[in-house]
Amino acid sequence: AWQLLTKEMTKTIEAAMTYDELQPAAKMLGEKMQLNGKVLQHLMGYAKAGNHERFLADANTYMEFFSTIVIGWQWLKMGVEAKQALVTGKAKFGTEFYESKLHTMKFYFKYEMPKTLSCADILLNEEVLTIVSERELIA
Repeated sequence: AWQLLTKEMTKTIEAAMTYDELQPAAKMLGEKMQLNGKVLQHLMGYAKAGNHERFLADANTYMEFFSTIVIGWQWLKMGVEAKQALVTGKAKFGTEFYESKLHTMKFYFKYEMPKTLSCADILLNEEVLTIVSERELIA
């Protein structure tokens, strides 16, 4: 499933790179995909070692992190569709509609996508605060 998702996201990035206006968002999405790979590699180390509790300790943070990236991908897909409609003139809706989609996509990439960095910092941090230690269990 992960490989299929990566393939689809890459296709969207490639399509977006053909438009100057979409290139910053496309590059950012590519960077976030690489960051996700780094985070997953880090977390999988725990799973491979059999430490499943540590692997899942910050699952909510990972869901926030990854969902932000996936939503960014969806906004980039909408941006590609909007740009294609504006460039080709094959628009089902008015120009204002497509321009508002592009504006919202840019807003998401400026204000939401950077939040993945703080999530990644949490996920890559070695300090464990969300798991009960053996000392606490004995007490």
